[in-house]
Amino acid sequence: MPEEPEVPETEIPEIALPEILPPERVKADLRLARLQPKLLPQIAEFIQDPDKGERHLKAFRDLVRMLRHTSIHLTYPSDWVLNAVRNEDRVITTGYLQDIGAERAAVPWGISRLGGIEERREHLEDQTYIWYCKADFLCERTGVVLSDVEGARWSGDEFFKRRAEKAGGMVNPLWVKQGALRNMHGKAVRSLAGLAGIPEEELKEAGLDTSKCVMVRWRGAGAPMREGEQPTRGKGAREELFDLLKKRAEANKTNVPRTIRDLCKAHGIPEKDSVPELTDSQVADLLIILRDEKGGQP
Repeated sequence: MPEEPEVPETEIPEIALPEILPPERVKADLRLARLQPKLLPQIAEFIQDPDKGERHLKAFRDLVRMLRHTSIHLTYPSDWVLNAVRNEDRVITTGYLQDIGAERAAVPWGISRLGGIEERREHLEDQTYIWYCKADFLCERTGVVLSDVEGARWSGDEFFKRRAEKAGGMVNPLWVKQGALRNMHGKAVRSLAGLAGIPEEELKEAGLDTSKCVMVRWRGAGAPMREGEQPTRGKGAREELFDLLKKRAEANKTNVPRTIRDLCKAHGIPEKDSVPELTDSQVADLLIILRDEKGGQP
């Protein structure tokens, strides 16, 4: 039996990542992003040749960073909400990518759904309902599969009510379903692309004008804000959240505890009965949800 010919090893080229991606570079970078996803060799090869393993790891790190910056570059400032958190003597500002922006950010990563979608509708006592959907997703660039990603949307959201009033009818179940699907896709993109909680400095490096993003400022661990820095609308996050919840409860002819429970349930947040029971991150999440509704985005 003839021996198989030896196949020469091909080194992965290093990727030169610009700190800021100008528009003319986006197409070129997207072509570069179409490298095979399986960049990392087996662990055994790493042990036998540490230098080779380090080269592969560096190339993979550069590729992931380039993809993330390209994703951010393809989004708009309105796709992001910035959270400014007081931590002892400094303020940490991170960006949250909203579901609508995830549709644009997913393109460089080749994120797609695997198989079908599981859907169910849970009816509540107040005649509203929550639409749930769940599916698996694949990132072609990294080869990572994320299983059982669940999205949800509540038919009682103010956005749907306003839309129904303009249309002169009831809330269309298709609107709620589309919102749940978008939420599911957004969760998958943020997880697979590492676009959850991006530092403001990195958003700027990728070319995003963060001065045009919505800003949510709140006190962390009860500490006061820095001198000259004002909480959103002159209030702390918990006070503002309570006001928004109270207005929502009055509009729906219910109470604040029920409103908190319904919101938490609809958006996959552990259910609580009062604002003080919520963690800082849960307060920030609910503020983003309520602000998103006020901005008129599904």
